[in-house]
Amino acid sequence: MEIPDRITQRLDGESIQSAVSLGDEDVICFTVSRTVLYRGDGLLSDESVSVYSHDIERLKISEGRRKTKFVLQYVDGTESFAVPSDRSENVLKLL
Repeated sequence: MEIPDRITQRLDGESIQSAVSLGDEDVICFTVSRTVLYRGDGLLSDESVSVYSHDIERLKISEGRRKTKFVLQYVDGTESFAVPSDRSENVLKLL
């Protein structure tokens, strides 16, 4: 699996500990302190990179037939992301 340049630009000197391919160009990478989610260009969306801190208070998981949603609750707010259900177990282990 190749790590896109946009991910390495967002690492701020941290190294990637592990990564999971989410299909097509999408990949989720894990460092010691955060999770970096890369979504490649699609028909309905542009390329994007989202960063989630591991300094969470609570983790909530909602499983569906096709997607699994991870809800990260922080002291000052909530963020979420979804991954294909067949990859969710690997993501959960690394998160």
